[in-house]
Amino acid sequence: MNPEVAVVGGGIGGLGAALSLFRAGFDVHVYEQAHALREVGAGIQVSPNASRVLHGLGLADELAKLGVRPSAHHQRRWNDGRTLLKTPLGDTVIKAFGFPHYQSHRADVLSMLIAALPAERLHIGHRLVAFSDRNDRVNVEFDNGVK
Repeated sequence: MNPEVAVVGGGIGGLGAALSLFRAGFDVHVYEQAHALREVGAGIQVSPNASRVLHGLGLADELAKLGVRPSAHHQRRWNDGRTLLKTPLGDTVIKAFGFPHYQSHRADVLSMLIAALPAERLHIGHRLVAFSDRNDRVNVEFDNGVK
């Protein structure tokens, strides 16, 4: 019997963890309190450590479609435009760390993870109200009465 896992929180972190556990053979379900999954915010940096995980989950092609691989990070002084810091990215990051650096929209990364997890594993409208440790398991209870 595969271990049962409840992931509480359907954001990028929760969905990424759930997808990793699911692909490793766990009986995992995600519970999110929102009634619709939308990501607030704009862009995010997907570092080589994060892209390594997403590649390992079989999402390399999708990540490449929705993200941009910047050639460098260039920070300038606001009042005169003088360069304060310039860090090469692009192929330099791949050579150094083995995986690319991307910039992407949060909503795109969230949608990619949602699409990768079987729909019956994602439960929206479930706000956690209680949990109890039973030594060999943890019981959870949601405001809609689901336990």
